[in-house]
Amino acid sequence: MLQKFLSYRNKEYIYEIYKTGSFSKAAKNLYISQPALSASIVKIEADLGMKLFNRSSHPITLTEAGQAYIDAIKEIEEVERGFYNKLYEISNLQIGHLTIAGANFFSSCMLPTIMKNFSKKYPAITFEIVESDSIELYKMALDNHIDLILDAGDYDHDIYKAHHILTEEILLAVPKNNPLNDHFKEYQLTYHDILQNKHKEKQDSIPISAFKDETFILMKKGHDMHARSIGICQNYGFQPAHTIYLNQLMTVYNFASQELGIVFVTDTLIKLAPPQDNLVFYKVNDKSSFRSLFLAHKKTSILTKCMEYFIETARTVFQE
Repeated sequence: MLQKFLSYRNKEYIYEIYKTGSFSKAAKNLYISQPALSASIVKIEADLGMKLFNRSSHPITLTEAGQAYIDAIKEIEEVERGFYNKLYEISNLQIGHLTIAGANFFSSCMLPTIMKNFSKKYPAITFEIVESDSIELYKMALDNHIDLILDAGDYDHDIYKAHHILTEEILLAVPKNNPLNDHFKEYQLTYHDILQNKHKEKQDSIPISAFKDETFILMKKGHDMHARSIGICQNYGFQPAHTIYLNQLMTVYNFASQELGIVFVTDTLIKLAPPQDNLVFYKVNDKSSFRSLFLAHKKTSILTKCMEYFIETARTVFQE
């Protein structure tokens, strides 16, 4: 009976209506007539003895039974995905595919190096790269469209498992032409100092509150770097008075390089982004100034050998 309700055609029809929120749009995407689609759903609901969709709402929404059906579809897809990945393992990684996701900076500055080293050893594995902000990527991962997310900071520990790659340190970056820098020369670090990890040896941090009246360029609310930046400022007794909010850390850094404001930025980004000699950097001694960079996947997903090897390659690359 269960096999009948979850047949390929039934799953395809119901999932398309769920995605589009419309019988007419779903019918168009499925290349069938709307009456035929409606009749099929009515029959499925009659066999089940309960409704799957609230037809009075616009767009159409799921009933409790409909949500249970969609959840079952997603679980089946995850089992099927795990099965096919296991088959890839049996073939000794002679065939396989990884979908890796990351924000703009991680995708452009970190993933290429990891992929290059991985592909030298496993040239048959193909990749799909998904770029978006972290918030959107985690939503996509819930629908099983992503194998691994390269990210840093906070995540839902109940849903995802993270594999630590390296520890990032958050620094304050200030345009070199800001006159306040003249008062803090003993605290300053250059781009070349960061490359040589001199910030890790330095213990003294700047009194960040001295810049409280300056313009700060911050990540938008919802991002880990937003919460950490605001938290650091609050721990120094102020709230940034003038702010510009952006959605990508690389963009934040580029704005600072054009002398548009002060930013909190990671040492990883400073090292991997193009050199910026018109910025000076300051140590931030705060409990929020260190964060883990990791590769994460859903706890319910099978960790394949392909994923394991990619994680190990990432660790090796950044240890070196």
